[in-house]
Amino acid sequence: MKLKILKVSFDTEIEPTELSAFRGAIVKKVGREFDLFHNHLPSTEDDKPRYNYRYPLIQYKLEYRKPTILFIDEAVDHAKHFFGQSNWDLM
Repeated sequence: MKLKILKVSFDTEIEPTELSAFRGAIVKKVGREFDLFHNHLPSTEDDKPRYNYRYPLIQYKLEYRKPTILFIDEAVDHAKHFFGQSNWDLM
């Protein structure tokens, strides 16, 4: 079995405490409808978050203080939802 992997490293350094904000900015950019980016299921009527308990196919990491996104297997095809955009600015 072959496993596809795409590793993307950014050149801007961030603090370890900023990694969750980086992840949130990516999710906001691509849209919450692409659940591989955040592993949450749509909220129920009581607005409690629900999680998709699976191995995360998109992982956010720090390597030498630089944010890195790791796309694994089927998630490689979903990288286009972020990198296919004309504007990569993150807030």
